[in-house]
Amino acid sequence: MILSCNCSFIERLSFMKTIVIASQKGGSGKTMLAAHLAVEAERAGDTAWLIDTDRQATLSLWHERRKVDTPQRLDVPFARIADGLATLAANDAAYCFIDTSPTISDQNTALLDLADLVLIPVRPSPSDLWAVAETVEQVKDAGKPFIFVITQAKQQASI
Repeated sequence: MILSCNCSFIERLSFMKTIVIASQKGGSGKTMLAAHLAVEAERAGDTAWLIDTDRQATLSLWHERRKVDTPQRLDVPFARIADGLATLAANDAAYCFIDTSPTISDQNTALLDLADLVLIPVRPSPSDLWAVAETVEQVKDAGKPFIFVITQAKQQASI
């Protein structure tokens, strides 16, 4: 996956950024997007944290199998995520990436309320494009800025 972003507006802010990765479509790349972005933030010299809210816990499993300590993972009950984010911010964390479950739910709506930015991964397939509309509506209802991230694209795809 290759991401390119002119993020100078983010660099001017001095508080932790909470980035929620959301899509109702399973297999869209939410977990790996969260992992890759957190690793790249650490490589750039920032402190990044991960929160896994998906019951499948793939991000947590990925984190446990890593041989390095960063990015760090915050294991906190869902009801205390806001408190956990406040603690991270008070301890000078730069980013927290939150992986969500593939569903439209009250839990995901609550997570969107905590977001500074929402990333919506989308595979270039008809089913992903059809499914993304509800996620976009949910994010718009929360009043949050969002960016689409194309994942798992093939160079020669004709879609």
